[in-house]
Amino acid sequence: MKTTVQKIIFPGNGLGYFNGKVVILPWTLPGEEIEFTVFKEYKDYMLGRIQSIIKPSGLRKDADCKYYSVCGGCSLMHTHYMNQIEIKKELFSEQFKRQGLNININPIFIKSDPDFYYRNKIKLHYDKNNLCHYYSLSTNKPVRIKECIIAGKNINFAIQNLNNITDISYDIVVIREDINKNIFLSFFSENKNQGKGLSLFVSMRGLQPLGSDPDLLAHSAALRGPSPKDLGLSRIPAIHKHLF
Repeated sequence: MKTTVQKIIFPGNGLGYFNGKVVILPWTLPGEEIEFTVFKEYKDYMLGRIQSIIKPSGLRKDADCKYYSVCGGCSLMHTHYMNQIEIKKELFSEQFKRQGLNININPIFIKSDPDFYYRNKIKLHYDKNNLCHYYSLSTNKPVRIKECIIAGKNINFAIQNLNNITDISYDIVVIREDINKNIFLSFFSENKNQGKGLSLFVSMRGLQPLGSDPDLLAHSAALRGPSPKDLGLSRIPAIHKHLF
């Protein structure tokens, strides 16, 4: 089966048509002619996998991340950064049109410099071996990572060391870096019956539970993670040992 990608839709997949039916193809660009197979079909659309790119876009490039096309965390790394910004502008404007607001807007995106190691917040999961992972695209299959090249370097330092902890009882960790290069960790479980989570502040002066300092408590809220009364203080030395 073949299709030509017409445009990019949220969160970064290509949209084409086959026999009058919508085909959604990840990791494609407008104007590309794609040979594909279908791995899921619904009433109004199909989800496809690329078999080959018959006619590539001139804006296509090799992704810099070794996990790309396996990990579901990113969707536009197969094109140059400035083109990623243009695509995001179009996606942003499209949201207004979908709400019936036919207005002309020209959103201003602030370019990151450099193109990598700029993100100050990520959310990772843990597998049964206590290794950090994202999920692969459209599945719950873990993709274990040792580095995320769009996350800040201090966040990557935290990822590497969190992978060395063998007794984490939580399923998810949110890692955030503030403007002072401090790291905030928020651990919690997808199972609501498992108990409360654990929020930690990491700086060169040590690891501290969030809860006593109002400023740090505000940072915990920014993580969108829990700030429980029971902080699991007995777990702090084990985590501190691996982060410093």
